[in-house]
This record gives sequence, structure tokens and C-alpha cells, in this order.
Amino acid sequence: MLRIDGDEVLVDLGSADGVHPGDEVRLYRRISVEHPVTHRVIEDRFPLGDEQLEQVAERMAIIVVDTPLDHPPTVGDTVVLLRSTPALETPAPPDSCPVCPSCPVQPVCEMDPQARALLDAFGRTLGQPIEQRIGVWEAYLAANPATPWSSVVSADVESLRAMLRTLRGGAPALTPGTRPRAGHDPPLEACTGDAVELVVAIDAPDMIRLVQMHVRHEDERGYREFDLTRDGDFYFRGTIPAEFVREDGFQYFLVAVTTAGAEVPLGGTPERPIAVPVEERFEAPPVRSDRSNLHTSFEYVDFYVNSFARDYYLKFEADFRYVVGSWFYALRMGFGIFDGSGGPVETTDWTGNDESLPDPEPISYRYGFTELEFRFHELFYLIGRISFGSASAYELGGRAPEALVGGGGRIRIGRPNGTNLELGGGYTEALGYEANVSVNLGLVEDVPLRAHIIVTDMPLNDDLGVRLVAEAGWRPTPWFEFAGLAGYDIRDINHTGLSLGLGLTFLW
Repeated sequence: MLRIDGDEVLVDLGSADGVHPGDEVRLYRRISVEHPVTHRVIEDRFPLGDEQLEQVAERMAIIVVDTPLDHPPTVGDTVVLLRSTPALETPAPPDSCPVCPSCPVQPVCEMDPQARALLDAFGRTLGQPIEQRIGVWEAYLAANPATPWSSVVSADVESLRAMLRTLRGGAPALTPGTRPRAGHDPPLEACTGDAVELVVAIDAPDMIRLVQMHVRHEDERGYREFDLTRDGDFYFRGTIPAEFVREDGFQYFLVAVTTAGAEVPLGGTPERPIAVPVEERFEAPPVRSDRSNLHTSFEYVDFYVNSFARDYYLKFEADFRYVVGSWFYALRMGFGIFDGSGGPVETTDWTGNDESLPDPEPISYRYGFTELEFRFHELFYLIGRISFGSASAYELGGRAPEALVGGGGRIRIGRPNGTNLELGGGYTEALGYEANVSVNLGLVEDVPLRAHIIVTDMPLNDDLGVRLVAEAGWRPTPWFEFAGLAGYDIRDINHTGLSLGLGLTFLW
């Protein structure tokens, strides 16, 4: 049976085989099993039911199964012709067979004996192995030397023999007393934890009852045996379990047991087994999805809320960070804008009544910066920073510098994407110093929390102040984070203010 579509079964019988619509056929299920004790292969077939050919083409026919069978047919089941309605082309019926419709009695005409013999031989070949089909046709030719289909049958026999030679790879027939020949390519190496498949090709599989592999570790004396399974006409396959594939390697040999009970070595021996080296498996590091991020932040810092814009600064930064992942862990590059005004507390602490106080000194700074991050341990990191920029509207002691340089560093204790502590500081020419302690809390998923204590004399390198800042973020998607911050800023008990800020981060 070639294909089954619903109740229609397509079979490889056609008018070229001498069948016609209405011919009766029997459906068979072929079973092949191995005896569990003798290991002898037992083959038989069981009838599924009788049906008729509904439609017949030259090489195929359709059977319609009207009544469901106890065992539904499947692809690969066989079909045997039981009775053909019209006969093959035969000689004219004998004169004694009346064909006149006016005859009161019309006997049934017998099929030509030569056609009957051909159909009988053909029926015996259906579903049989190639060797048996060749034997059936050779017996038919020997019993019917004068058959008019002699040339056709002989050509079919030669075609079957050529097919058999192709399947066997041209291997010559074995004479009594010879051993089957085998081919096996040992594996050159294996990787730890991987099962290893072995394949053996044998040119006379009918002589083989069993193929086994015997496996051991190099430091073991005994072997464990495993059976190989037949795969196709000439191949046997087996798998060495992963437990044998260790760094110290493994050894094995192959042996076949013939139907006569003799053992035939196929590769290696117990004394000289085949040794296979085992390499440690290389595990490629997983591809990270958080190597890059683009970060922007804006912050307003006011140290004297009673008088707007006398002791304050605005800072905007945008940067790109890439995680390398080795001892040189990450690189960050960006730019910033720093605008502010300030001076000593006694000059900025103005209530509006003292007209003699000077105006605060302004500063406007544009800069670029680079950070290098080094990993000494998975819980310890060192970050260095350097910045270059130019200042305008800045005047100090009659000097108006055009370029300002800054630098700083910090250490991180803890994992970058988890809970950690950062200690750092830095200095920028003319702007001042800044030292900070930061705690990053990874307690709530997708909600990063941060707290900062900052000591600084910015914006103009004058009196020190302390900033207490709290920051909270929200990551609605794996690639976007929004953060906001608020803080309280103190120069002295009467000189205080507030901080506000926003941040956006894109991750990929």
C-alpha cells in the first residue's frame, strides 16, 4: 500500500500487472519479530480483509474500504490478487465452448493454463523479498519454458538481480566456511558528557544473529556489553552511554555472533581495544542581552531655597556604556552641561535687605567624559573617570580659563546589576570637589532603588555642603528604565535647599 486517504487505499497494482476494476484482492499485514531466546527472526502475515479494486490505472489502483476493518490498513501493508474478472489476453476459446446467446446452456470458459500459471507465479511474488521473488520467477521459467511471456519475465529477473547487487554494494556471494566482512570507522574523539554512536556495516547480514559492543573506562578491567540494533539491510548501530565519555577516555571492541554460534571480531579485541580520547566540552558563553545601554539624566540642585538661583547648579549628562565582560569590564563615554552660580555662604546667604552683597558668580561648563571599569573579582570593581571641557561666563581672580580638566574614581562592592555599595570622589578644575557614598538595592524586581550621600563644594569650589538623595526607578520592559530622584541639600543650618532629577535608560 502506497498511500491512504480516508477510505481510499492506493496500491501498486495496475493494468500493466494484468488487473482490472472489480478484481478481488486480500489485504495482509506482514509481521517480523525476533525470538527473545533464540534471536531467530520470525516473519508471518495476517489477513485484514477482502476488497475490490475500484479504479485501475496503468501502474496503480484504488481500493475503497466501504466497511471498517477490525485492523485498519496502514502504508506498507501488502495486497494479494484473489480473482480477476477479465482474463489476460489468451488464445481464442475452443470450438466446443459455445458463445451463441441462443444456446440453452452456456458453460464457463476456462482461463488459458499459461496465463493461469503466470498469475499464480505473480501472486506468490507479492510482498516477498527480492531473493524470493527471483526464485519464484526462475521456478516459473523452468516449469514453463514455452510461455509466451518468457522474454518479459527474464528481463524482470535480470532487473531484480541488478537491484539486489545495488543494495548489496556489489558484494560477492559468500561461499560456505567464509566469514562476513565488516566495515567500521572508530570515532577520532569525543566530548565529555556526549553519547557516542557506533556504526558497523556487514556484507552478509543474514549470517549475523547478534552484534555487540563491549565498553569500559581506561582504568577498569571489565567490560560492559551493549547490543547493536539492525538499521536497514547492512548496517548495525549502537550508542555508548554518556557515562562512559569522561576526560580519561574510554575503550571498546565489537564482536558479531553468527547464526551458527561463532563469534567474529569486528573491531578491536579484549586485549587490544579501540581507545577513544575525550576532550573537555567547550561551552560558549551565553550571549548577553544587557551589554549596552544609553543613559540620560537631568538634575537641579539648590543649596539655598530662600533665594532662587544664588547657590545652585543644573547638570545634564548623556552617555553610552558597553560591557566587555572580561577584567576590562566596561567602557562609558558621554557629554554633559553644567550651569550654576554660587560663592561663599556669606555672599550667597542673601535675604533681599543687604544691597551691598555682591551678585553670585556664574559658571557655564560644557564637557565630555570617559569612564573605564575594571573587574578584579565578581564582587569588586574599580572605575576611573576623566573629563575635558570649556567654561564660559566664568571669571575668578581676573583669570578666565577656556579649558577645564576633571577626574575621579570610585569602587563598587557587589554585582553591577544587583545590590552593591559604591564609594567614590572626584575633582573638576574651578567647579570643585565631590565625594559620595551610594547604595543600590536590587530588592524589588524591575524597581531599582538607590540612596546617595554626597559631600561637595560645587558649583564654585567654595563652602562644603551635604546632599541626601533618594532615587527610585521603574523598568516596564526589559529594554527601558525610568528613574526619578529627590534630595535635601545643606550648607549650614540656615542655608538649605532641595534637589530634583529625572533619568532615562535604554538597554539592549
